[in-house]
Amino acid sequence: MAKAVVEKASPEIKEMVQKGELRLGMARKIIKKSKAEQQAELDRLVKERKEKQEAAREKREVAKNTGKTTAPKEHEANQRMIELDAFKKKWQSFNEMQQRSFVEDYRDDLQTILQKIAEHEAYRHAAE
Repeated sequence: MAKAVVEKASPEIKEMVQKGELRLGMARKIIKKSKAEQQAELDRLVKERKEKQEAAREKREVAKNTGKTTAPKEHEANQRMIELDAFKKKWQSFNEMQQRSFVEDYRDDLQTILQKIAEHEAYRHAAE
């Protein structure tokens, strides 16, 4: 692999491999492409690396300022789905009396939600 990269790669690719910024296997895949495609792939990889570095920097900054080490939006969305799954399991464990009591307590909220779902489905069908 190294020999192929040395013989066929552009100076930019060779430099990135030598600096450890590009794995040899990835360099070998890139050099199989045309020169224009090679440059486009390098540009994409550099952009992707910068985005990852920026995201990591932002995460460190958030952790530094708030003491939290999680990515806020992604973590919150994942946590909500975990909580929803736990609620579904809990609901399935309820007997009929418990389910009925819950529905009676939250009847208005549930009717509003069901109405919104019906409106959304009607809108989707009309759009199709």
